[in-house]
Amino acid sequence: MGSIFSSWLNQFVNYLPLALAILILSLALLVSVAVYVEPPENLRGAIEDEIRSVSVALTNTSFIERIYIIFTRNALINILFALPFFINVVVYMSTMITTAWALNISAVNLEIATGIPRQLSIVSLMLMPHTYLELYSYSLSIIASLKLTLSFLSRRIDRTLLYNFILTVLVSHIMLLTAAIVETVLITFIQ
Repeated sequence: MGSIFSSWLNQFVNYLPLALAILILSLALLVSVAVYVEPPENLRGAIEDEIRSVSVALTNTSFIERIYIIFTRNALINILFALPFFINVVVYMSTMITTAWALNISAVNLEIATGIPRQLSIVSLMLMPHTYLELYSYSLSIIASLKLTLSFLSRRIDRTLLYNFILTVLVSHIMLLTAAIVETVLITFIQ
């Protein structure tokens, strides 16, 4: 068990630069799309409905229930990012663009309600600590999935690789739980 953990820890350290690069790419993609690309009209209603649904769910719940709602939504996305055979790349692009559009719509609604400029709202959210934890955990799952996929394709799968994949995805879920707690604390503080 010690050798599996040390192998995973070495792999985890080796993932750091790539995970940080994916995190930075994700931030740039989210901000760029949210600021410069309006959501298509045929999707706007569905995105607005989802935003309202999440807002209502988070408003009428206890602290623990908020953590649960935020964590389970993010964990589902993370599981999709961990899918092998490049499915995660398509899911990643789709999720980032849809999230950016939801961010755009929320920022516009906030600007109408409070007068806070849309760009300021978008950048403010990108500076929140839970954003970095979520994006970093997603990056880890994507990297682990791509490594597993490449190993499958080259037919070099071993037990250590599978354990490393499972441990990385578990750690990314723990990071998402931490992010959900931080986000819930911030939501509670703002209200």
